[in-house]
Amino acid sequence: QAREHFETARRQAHEVPVRILQPTVQYWYGRALSASVNTADHARGLAMVEAALTDFRALEMVLHANLAEQLLRDGP
Repeated sequence: QAREHFETARRQAHEVPVRILQPTVQYWYGRALSASVNTADHARGLAMVEAALTDFRALEMVLHANLAEQLLRDGP
């Protein structure tokens, strides 16, 4: 159910013209996946957090960028 929720949120974030939602959803979905024991899900999650970090920096969302950096450095 969580995966379905995040996939819906991801789709909606791209449909709604509120730009800050896109990396935020990427970050939280990526965070959830990065905690998975499944290797593919874990790798996908880290990639999503890295993508979110790039967008956070571009949007000057400093606090969010710091959270993403910390997750990538220290793990979930």
